[in-house]
Amino acid sequence: MNEHLWHHLPQEEILNMLHSSEQGLTSSEVLHQQNRYGKNEFPKEHIDGWMSVFLRQVKSPLIIILMMAGVISFVLQEWVDVWVIFAAVLLNTVIGFVQEYKANKALENIQKLVQPRSFVYRDGRSIEIFAEDVVPGDLLMLSMGDRVTADARLLEAIELTTNESALTGESFPVGKEVGLCEAQTSLADRSNMVYTGTSVIGGRGRAVVVATGMRTELGVIAGLVESTVQTQTPLQDQLTVLARWLAGLVLVLVTVLFIIGLLSGRVITEMFEMSVAVAVAAIPEGLVVSVTIILAIGMQRILRRRSLVRRLVAAETLGSVSVICSDKTGTLTEGEMRVTHLMHSGQTKMLPFSRDNESDAITKKMFEVMALCNDATFIDSSEGERINGSATERALLMAAMDSGIDLTAVLKTNPRTGEIPFNSSSKFMAIACTSVQGIQFLLKGASGPVLDMCTQVQIAGNIVELDSQQRKQLEIQEGTLTQQGIRLLALAFKIPLPSEGTLSRQSLGGFTFLGFVGLRDPLRTQAREQIASAARAGVRTVLITGDHPQTARAIAQEAGLLSDPESLLVVNDETRDLAIYRRPSTPLSLRLSRVRGDRQPVNRNLIDFPHSQLLVVGSELDAWSDEELFQKVNLIGVYARVEPRHKIRIVKAWQARGEVVAMVGDGVNDAPALKTADIGVALGSGTEVAKQASDLILLNNDLGTITAAIEEGRVIFDNIRKTSVYLLADSFTELILIGGSLLMGLPLPLLPVQILWINLIADSFPTIGLTLEPPEEDVMRIPPRARTEPVLNREMLTLIFVIGVITDLVLFVLYFWLLGSIESITEVRSILFAAVGIDSLFYVFAVKRLRTSIFRSNPFSNPWLLLGEVIALSLMLLALLHPFFQVIFEVTPLSLYEWMLLLMMGMIKLLAIEVVKEIFLRKKPVHAPQAIN
Repeated sequence: MNEHLWHHLPQEEILNMLHSSEQGLTSSEVLHQQNRYGKNEFPKEHIDGWMSVFLRQVKSPLIIILMMAGVISFVLQEWVDVWVIFAAVLLNTVIGFVQEYKANKALENIQKLVQPRSFVYRDGRSIEIFAEDVVPGDLLMLSMGDRVTADARLLEAIELTTNESALTGESFPVGKEVGLCEAQTSLADRSNMVYTGTSVIGGRGRAVVVATGMRTELGVIAGLVESTVQTQTPLQDQLTVLARWLAGLVLVLVTVLFIIGLLSGRVITEMFEMSVAVAVAAIPEGLVVSVTIILAIGMQRILRRRSLVRRLVAAETLGSVSVICSDKTGTLTEGEMRVTHLMHSGQTKMLPFSRDNESDAITKKMFEVMALCNDATFIDSSEGERINGSATERALLMAAMDSGIDLTAVLKTNPRTGEIPFNSSSKFMAIACTSVQGIQFLLKGASGPVLDMCTQVQIAGNIVELDSQQRKQLEIQEGTLTQQGIRLLALAFKIPLPSEGTLSRQSLGGFTFLGFVGLRDPLRTQAREQIASAARAGVRTVLITGDHPQTARAIAQEAGLLSDPESLLVVNDETRDLAIYRRPSTPLSLRLSRVRGDRQPVNRNLIDFPHSQLLVVGSELDAWSDEELFQKVNLIGVYARVEPRHKIRIVKAWQARGEVVAMVGDGVNDAPALKTADIGVALGSGTEVAKQASDLILLNNDLGTITAAIEEGRVIFDNIRKTSVYLLADSFTELILIGGSLLMGLPLPLLPVQILWINLIADSFPTIGLTLEPPEEDVMRIPPRARTEPVLNREMLTLIFVIGVITDLVLFVLYFWLLGSIESITEVRSILFAAVGIDSLFYVFAVKRLRTSIFRSNPFSNPWLLLGEVIALSLMLLALLHPFFQVIFEVTPLSLYEWMLLLMMGMIKLLAIEVVKEIFLRKKPVHAPQAIN
């Protein structure tokens, strides 16, 4: 970005600095500027091809472990093992590839905001050129409908208004004027500047280009998006830790057992086979596929709830979200101006209102003025109905039509005969029109200019003199609404005397004041409930907007983000003391060490409301270091007049506190923060730049969908945890069985191919059933999972240990008994093969509910799990009974007695596991969502 304060420098100085003039650049100067500044474009980002995306799937840590097992099997020429393992790798890779084949095109989409052509003034004449050829010093010629193609300082502005919502978050149309702004003026308040990517929605102007390409404000955002590193999700971090732990465990066990085997006199070929068996037993081959399937199913569930997840692993991260940073314009609000209030005769009415109010004469007159003193046009075409015009005039015309006015009839019976158009300096619009009662003048505009032209006021059907007392009352009423972030327009009318003739500036006087019209970008109907729902789940919502602080405060209070004034924190700017207003006592002051940036704690027991929330503007953030922001961020509920760089800092400050952050936005200015956050959430109606930088897109713009997606994310993590416990308990059981047998000098109880069949085939269908496990009843009543909490926490490891120990005790007893009573090792392995497979089909019911025991839940509530159990049992029977598989797995059929014995043992082990689990659950404290401190 250019380092000069272009909004603060005199026009003549800017022209001299850029070697330009009122006649524009000469051809030679254009060449010089092009050589110096280059093209007015953003650098193109390399987009990964399908092969890169496909190969990226193989980098998963668990995939690498699987491939290592496959390589070992290949070396030993165990071809069945090789094919089964690499089939699992291929399945996981294909699923991940199909879900993730979407390249990040944020930078590419930012380029689309630049119009391909612009009108500039060069060599004393206006010419049209490609936007990429615009250079600093060019004079841009701006008119309604133009897209601004470079950052420029205005030299001339005639009723010029622009739409800057996508860049700054400002919801109102921005009036532009020529003049100087203070050096510290924020981006959204620089009325003498126009910026790349914004559009002209009214008037015309002339401006000297001061920055192009990556030096523009939009270029700065493009640079932020490009330089922002997309962090790993908590699940990715934990899977990496798990994979490293498993890899280390496998390496240590294989090495130790290999050495012990050689020292005990076993042949090296046998030990290689045993090493493969140990490695295969320790690696939960089905876990990678299962996690991918759970995430894919979760994505489809979220899609059914009208949200699109763009990154596979992001689906689970939703369940860990503890802070939602939300933009205002188009996110919490509708993103479109609406008439929300009418004020006249000392009364304030909110739209929509009752039929009785609609019949009020003054109200009808106000709607008539809104329809007639208006340049917006209603178009009914084959493509549908729409209203063309500025955002304010569209809102006024829409409100008039919603009131029941027949627009066509009103315009026909009241033809316009004269007008004084609106401009940014006079701040009013007046028209003359004829009606059956004769000529009337209608006036709308800012309250000051309109009231200055009024000598009377209509109150409840009577016209009285507008004296100083009446005007003071109107100003008080105006202040009441403006403090709520509502923009007011004043309406008036006049029946001119015959001597006044046509409408002119000389006839602007003697008007009768009707009332005020209140406009705002209204809060989305579901926003407050969404915020409350998130809070009930332990998730805090923070408002971050480029809007005016007064507007931000009003929306935040309406949305429930700020406490009422009786429970607000107030910081003294000089002493930095914190006044905590608590009902019903008087203010209590204490030194706010956190606001000063110290590490001394604040006594939180003195605060009797859930969140300590302050409103901070972007200029204050600039004065704080990252450490100061880290200390203060949990006290701040609303940020106003912020720029993209501020949003990134806020998100990073929350992340530094260990929170998992979701950023919600829809504009270009939100894109860097969307990419920085753990989860970027864009609205379906938002800009393409925001969508491409996001992880989740709300297709229906319903903020309630975020809470639904958080619930699905928690279910996804629960199911990943259940699947991990199930498969790792199986692996732990097999590992202890095989490792213990080797240490005791016993024959190998299971062959590698038998372990693979159990892990990858037989266990896969119950696992798929677990992926479809419905949510537990308390899923939205528990606190968000900490970023550092592992998939396998202490409770899960304990459960795996309990399952493994109980199962292996029984299996070793069975193994010793079989070795003493059966001579054929093939028959012994056949029974153990069936026993391990049967065991896993039973203890899956112990992990289907992690926070309740089988004694307090319905074990048959998931039909998909029951179906998976039937299929898994059928596959075990197939492996033991079909001649083809008997040869591959080196097994013999079991008798009915042996099957009944194994089933009875499985039931007993399940009950034993559940008894231990119930004991642990009863000792576990009950947690509820806590406010973030």
